[in-house]
Formats: sequence, C-alpha cells, structure tokens
Amino acid sequence: MRCTTTLTLLLAMYLLAADPAFASPCDNPRNALGVSRVVEIDTTGGATFGSLSRRKDKLLRHKEVVLTFDDGPIAGRTEKIVKALARYCTKATFFAVGTMALAYPKSLRRVAAAGHTIANHTWKHARLTGLSFARAKLQIDKGHAAISAAIGRPAAPFFRFPYLRDSRALIGYLGKRNIANFAVDIVSGDTDGYGVKQMVKTTMRRLRKRGRGILLFHDIKKVTTRAIPHVLAALRKEGYKVVHVVPKTRVEPNAKYAKMFQKRLARHGLVAPAGQKSRDISQGNITLAATEIAPQDDQAATALLATEKRDGDIKPKLKRKSTRRRSATSARSTTRSGKPRRRFVRTAKRKKQKHKASKPNPVTWSYIFFGR
Repeated sequence: MRCTTTLTLLLAMYLLAADPAFASPCDNPRNALGVSRVVEIDTTGGATFGSLSRRKDKLLRHKEVVLTFDDGPIAGRTEKIVKALARYCTKATFFAVGTMALAYPKSLRRVAAAGHTIANHTWKHARLTGLSFARAKLQIDKGHAAISAAIGRPAAPFFRFPYLRDSRALIGYLGKRNIANFAVDIVSGDTDGYGVKQMVKTTMRRLRKRGRGILLFHDIKKVTTRAIPHVLAALRKEGYKVVHVVPKTRVEPNAKYAKMFQKRLARHGLVAPAGQKSRDISQGNITLAATEIAPQDDQAATALLATEKRDGDIKPKLKRKSTRRRSATSARSTTRSGKPRRRFVRTAKRKKQKHKASKPNPVTWSYIFFGR
C-alpha cells in the first residue's frame, strides 16, 4: 500500500513537471489575472456561443470573459501576445488560419506549449457565405487539417467564421462534424485604426456595457501586441475573471489533407521528423512532440508560400495586359476579315490637344455659378 502511494506521488510529480502550465509558475502572482475556471465544451452535435450569432448558448456568468485571438499566427507578434498572457498567468483561445499555421508552425507550437486552446479559423480566411457550400466545407476541413499538422495534434473542435458571416447550412455542417461555433460578444476595435489608449478605452467601455462576454482580438496586429498588457491590467483592476474553454472531445482532421500538410511541412524543414516520442502537456488527450521543431527561417516560410501559389491555394495577382499598340507596325494590323483594325496611336499632337482640353473654361464656370 505504501509502495503504491509512493508510485502515485512520483507519477503525479512527473505529469506536473511535464505540463508547462505547472512547470513555469506565474512570475508575478501579485498582479496575476489568472483563470477563474476551466469550462469543458461538449461539442457533440455542435453548439454556438457569442451574441453576434444566429443562436447562442449560455457560457459565461457576470463579469466573466473569454480571451480570443484571430487570424494568426505570425512570427514575433504572436509570441509577444503569449508572453503578455504568461505575465498575467491567464489563458486564451487562438483561432488560427490554416495558411498562416503552415507558414509559422513554430509560433503556433509555442502557443500550444503555453497551454492555450488552438482552434480553426478556415484555411485562408475566406468569406464562406460568398462561396458555394462545397468550397465552404473545403475551407473548414483544410483549415482544421493544416492547424492540426502544424501543432502535431488535432486542433480543438472550435470554429469561428471569418468576418462573423455564417449561414444555417454551414452551422448545420459544423454540428454534423461535432464542431462548436464561437462568435463574439465584444469587438476590441484593433482593426479600426485605433491607437493603444483608444483601443483599451473602447474595449473596456463595451465590456462594461455588457458585463461579460467573448472578447475578440487579432494577434497579427501590432497595436494588439502593445495594447494587450494594458487590457489585462484593466480587467484585473475592474474585477473581471477569465474563463478558459477547452474541448471535452477531439475531432480528427481529414486524413488526406493531414497527410498532405505533414509532408509539405517536412519538405520545407518546418516540422520535426516523424516517429519521435510525445508527452502529455495538459488535460485530456493532448500531445506535443517532446523535441522542438527544426529552426524556422524566412527562407523556409517563403518557399512554403511559393508552394501554395504553385498548387493553386494562393492565387497570384495577374497584371492586366495593355490593349494599346506600342508601334506603327501593330497599328496597321488587320482583322480576320482583312479589314484594317482601328487603333488609337497617341502622338505628340494628341497629347497637346488633350492638355488644352483639360484646362478649365472660365465661360463655363461663370455659367455654372452665375447663370450666364
């Protein structure tokens, strides 16, 4: 009996040491915002949270908030957000874009290692209501697979519609896939061109009006990286509590896309080799490769984006071809019927005439203003 108790204690100490949330305690507990409670979301059949949605389920109590960040990750700025959250010992949910996750997997793995929830924000941030139903489903499935490949485990079965534009058909599809729809209650305004002070002031004013809610930030914005420490300090000062949402179950990504994205990451040296041991880093069946991924550099990310363009995932901007004839030979070209093709060849004389015509006519202006 005594031996069993000793082994249990040793096992508990090992698991706590393996979990970064316990391995790195709060550096500043006196000013910590912390996490008031952890809510396990049962996504079976789908669920919708947030007032800016068609249907919403109750999640928060008075003076409770959920911190969410969209559109990332991006090297440098996402890490600053993670450091600010660690400074206040709190957790958040990151809704990542699939293409960004493949371009910056190391940044996303740092978010996962810090114990935050990572969810899906489509494959390339497309407005799903403007696409066909089949293409919209593809955006959801490819995004989930890309994010899962980037972090080395299935992403949380949470989803947020880009631009918060949803539809009943797509919400029904999420329900069939057992994925919860997370809308928002309060928009921080970090995309409205506000400065740091105005952004913090606007966010807190909207939060006071509602009393609770899901906050929307964007970790790709520079102003967010500068303002988030002030927002966290204001939340602590006014007595708000942070709720961390985690999934109760996991949803496996599409096997075809997951395998394709894993090969793509390995080809560009942005993911650790397969076959390495994994260890549990947080609650549930969440695993992360024990060794750090290969060093990421700009050249590898650039090569990956080039692959996206070649495969048709990112459409390059095409230059519009000019219809003007650049030489006298081309101006004398004919049509299929043999008739000469009319072309406008600009000469110095025409330029002079155009310049004269562009000058204002005093007679015309006097007629407009004085009626004569």
